[in-house]
Amino acid sequence: MHSSLVPPALLLVGTQTAANPYKGGTILVNADITATLFPLDAAGVLLSEDVPYDASLCFADFYLQVLEADPSAVKKVSMTPGLQVHVGLDLF
Repeated sequence: MHSSLVPPALLLVGTQTAANPYKGGTILVNADITATLFPLDAAGVLLSEDVPYDASLCFADFYLQVLEADPSAVKKVSMTPGLQVHVGLDLF
């Protein structure tokens, strides 16, 4: 039987890394900015957000990681590797 339910995922965004064990994996982000819940199907999902033009963000680092409900995972949760985003400055 095919289920049409799309499992939820959680996008963690923060300004610091972490190393917190969780259900056999490791949460790599201290989600001090946001944790957003969204549906994630097998084809993936594209999330986009504009970064405001703010001089205080220049050279800032942000860390992201996605945790997803995964019925085929041993503990029903899987997670992506952490991602570091470095905000630069476009001089041209």
